[in-house]
Amino acid sequence: MSETPEVKKSQIDKFRDAAREIGTDDDPERFAERVRKLAKAKPAPAVKPKKPDDLRKSGR
Repeated sequence: MSETPEVKKSQIDKFRDAAREIGTDDDPERFAERVRKLAKAKPAPAVKPKKPDDLRKSGR
C-alpha cells in the first residue's frame, strides 16, 4: 500500500492558500473589506474608573 506522507506547510504557504481562497487583489479598499469579513473583533468592555471614596471603603 502506498501512503503519501503528510506535508507540513510553512506559514507563508498557509497564508498564500488563505489569500487565494478569499480572492484577494491589489485594491486596498477590497483588501480591507475582505479582512473585515475574516476578523470581526468585539469592542472592548467599558471600564469604570474608581472614585477615591470607593478606595477608602475597601480599606486601601
